[in-house]
Amino acid sequence: MSHLVDPQTVRNIELGMMEEKIRNEWDLDKSFKLVDKRNSEIYMVMRELEEIAWRASSVFNEREFKGIKEMVSVDRNWKAFDKEFYKTDMESMEHFFNMANGFDDRMRLIENWICRKETEYQTRVNLPTADL
Repeated sequence: MSHLVDPQTVRNIELGMMEEKIRNEWDLDKSFKLVDKRNSEIYMVMRELEEIAWRASSVFNEREFKGIKEMVSVDRNWKAFDKEFYKTDMESMEHFFNMANGFDDRMRLIENWICRKETEYQTRVNLPTADL
């Protein structure tokens, strides 16, 4: 019979039979019903918690930041001219990284920052002033 009727209909019939049995066994009111669905508020809370967990799992951690910093530092900080800028660049990167880490499109933001910084690095011609 279950092959001819969809599973939800079979489930509803089984639920009705269980309701009748429990109602008779416990002498409950005729309005007694078993529910086969969650309360919508519980469903919404569960969805919110799932989204929070998903967002938290995709945030970059300290190890990943160090890996990105090492990649950006390739062929950097060994020339006297670049040494003047390197510390400022890394502080800027860390500040931007921490800000971008809170957004869903953090990877795109960080990639854009790296591209802009690479362009800036290639166009530098003057040494920074002493107050920098």
